[in-house]
Amino acid sequence: MTEVLAALVAAGEVAVPIAATSPLERVRGAYRHLDQRHPLGRIVLRPGHTAG
Repeated sequence: MTEVLAALVAAGEVAVPIAATSPLERVRGAYRHLDQRHPLGRIVLRPGHTAG
């Protein structure tokens, strides 16, 4: 199933909306954002990036 979904995304047939990106250091704020039901898409956490 994962391979099928990956192929659909790669072909541009399925879009994965991204509501926000955040550095991994701000994971608490990202979860708070999810809990408040604000995002209309996924929140992407960026490892290895520093805030600022």
